[in-house]
Amino acid sequence: MGLFFIGLGTILLIINYVWLPVATYLSTLAVPNILNGIGLLLFHNFARKKQYISIANGQLTKHSLFPKTIALANIRAISETAGIYTIVCTQGKMSINSKLMDPDSRLTLCKELEKLKAVTL
Repeated sequence: MGLFFIGLGTILLIINYVWLPVATYLSTLAVPNILNGIGLLLFHNFARKKQYISIANGQLTKHSLFPKTIALANIRAISETAGIYTIVCTQGKMSINSKLMDPDSRLTLCKELEKLKAVTL
């Protein structure tokens, strides 16, 4: 998605400065698109490298840009659809993208979820 916004912004800048040199309104759309694309790429890179799951002291923690922790005892339901785990508990809901997880973390998570024998949605 980030590459899409960078490409769109670049195309708008080219159109603005090559074919429409008088009109500057396209540059007001192009620069935010490029910055948005760069931001999305940085966020995806952070999530790809840093997101992992840790299970310690009866708590499941998803380490991402904004870490989230839930207690394993409070888990009510677990579902897995298209590589995304959805864990529902009394504190709220947590989604975990297994494509971004480390393989060791994925195995640990599966073992802990089997131990809980939670009800599947």
